[in-house]
Amino acid sequence: MNDEKVVVLEEQNINIEDADNLEIDDIKVQMMRYQANKLSYGIGFLALISTLFYLFPILNAADKFLNNQSDIAFLIAVKILANIFIFLMTFLSVEKMKAYSVSFSILMIVFGGLNIVRIFIFPLMFYTKDYITGGKFTYLVIVLIISAALYIFSGVVSYIKSTMLKKYLKRIGELK
Repeated sequence: MNDEKVVVLEEQNINIEDADNLEIDDIKVQMMRYQANKLSYGIGFLALISTLFYLFPILNAADKFLNNQSDIAFLIAVKILANIFIFLMTFLSVEKMKAYSVSFSILMIVFGGLNIVRIFIFPLMFYTKDYITGGKFTYLVIVLIISAALYIFSGVVSYIKSTMLKKYLKRIGELK
């Protein structure tokens, strides 16, 4: 009988003495298979929550806008539906990123870009028409920038981790 210590793991013989030869990065990536992507998950939820800090003040400003121009009601309704869609897709993306999804990581980065674009739609329009003050405009811009940064950071972190895991799984033959 052989004195070497051998562990059978998923029908593979692994020599315990060879464990010293594994790279630390491989061990970390191997652990990712069994651990949720908590960092991207948490940051993604912070992005979602920070977007709420934009939504309520802008809807209050929209109410003032509607009192002056009732033909814009359709545009505001579309904005509300778009926000509901973004919230639902963000929640889905955050849940999928927890399981290392590359495509939903990219979607979070896109949502970050959309938040930057949103600065130039309603906040700027309401500010130029004097429906919001300079202080409220500044607040909305800061909240959207913070939200965009959180969306993008969450997506980038998840993309990097997801790509590392996919490459590792391809390398060991578990993913084609």
